Amino acid sequence: MPLDPDLTEFTTQGPQVVTFDWEDIFKGIGYISYFCGISQDTGGVAYFFSSQIQESQPPSEAANATPKDLDFDLDFDAEEDIEGLFLINFTQRPGSSGAAGTCNTAITIYHVDSGASETSLGTAQTATRSGSGTFYRENLQINISRQHFSPGEKLRINVIFTGSANSADLPIDPASSLTFTDTFGRTVGSDFIVQVPFKIES
Repeated sequence: MPLDPDLTEFTTQGPQVVTFDWEDIFKGIGYISYFCGISQDTGGVAYFFSSQIQESQPPSEAANATPKDLDFDLDFDAEEDIEGLFLINFTQRPGSSGAAGTCNTAITIYHVDSGASETSLGTAQTATRSGSGTFYRENLQINISRQHFSPGEKLRINVIFTGSANSADLPIDPASSLTFTDTFGRTVGSDFIVQVPFKIES
């Protein structure tokens, strides 16, 4: 039977292929790892959220008694659904060597529509850490209900880092080019990694 040209569309575009870092088959979730990062040019400092490993400049943010409120955005150019447990690992230091301090980090996940309106999907906060020259490797988990993202919308990771006046520090370096010894004697990195759960359509 010949094809009716009025009813048949042809395209040279191949199917979109998404590669996941790992999958939770039973829940139908595929994870992609994204890194929070910092870039700097003559226009100032900017924050990015990328699956590409690169070195930040500068490699960290200091609170110095003034909380840092940072946004890291993922832009969508295709329809996607996100659902499940966000897995977040990073390092923080409450104070420099010889200068005891405190710090904590709060993370909120937002859906941002094409009109720039934010809807909170979930939040978590670390315990308040204390010490001088002491590094804490954190693990926060935020569970969200299924959320659809359309082209032109954003997934936003908001990070609020609060420290005392004694040089609290939050490393944010995708390449993890700096290493530290944490409170358990482990060697930990300077990366700030967010594993995002995408819904796999069967």
